[in-house]
Amino acid sequence: MGRGNRATLCVIVLTVLAVRGHARPRISFDLLANQSLLSERAGSPEPFGSQVEKVHAMLRLRPRVSLGRRFELQTPLGIVLPGNVGADGNVLVFRSHLGFLLSRHLSQRWALGLGPGIEWRNYFSSGGAVELRNGITTKTFYTPSGSQAVVLLVVCASVEWFWRERISFASDLFVENIGNPQRRSFAFALGMGFHI
Repeated sequence: MGRGNRATLCVIVLTVLAVRGHARPRISFDLLANQSLLSERAGSPEPFGSQVEKVHAMLRLRPRVSLGRRFELQTPLGIVLPGNVGADGNVLVFRSHLGFLLSRHLSQRWALGLGPGIEWRNYFSSGGAVELRNGITTKTFYTPSGSQAVVLLVVCASVEWFWRERISFASDLFVENIGNPQRRSFAFALGMGFHI
């Protein structure tokens, strides 16, 4: 059994045990600023860094189940708004994310979370010809029309600071393609959580 399968199995077992113990689930609603492709943005010379990927709003629901005094299981489901538009203007990208985090409360104010996740990306292209720079000159490139869905496995890490009982500030790091150094990429989210 692979490392990813073992982690998923542990999350499922912990969820079943928590539900059987009649733990009362709670829900958080988060408003975040999401920045993906961090390594590409950081490595791009100015003024091109802002053209790699823009910061987008992320809305997220986080059901949480207590697993004792210090631990809880979180299954955050988020969507990035609005959809990203490709550099050529013909491609629209919608992203959503589902995580399975085991969170540990270090104190009344601090919590750390870690676990696997799944990211869905839906690409929609209107197709057509695009004039792009090709060195000194420009060249016409053709993009197909249609849609494509991509599912990525990610590793999620989070740090949360509770300002009040029902309000917290969170920062999340998402690592895609963690086992492939050439394709590995990072995304970061920072925002505020409201706990119900």
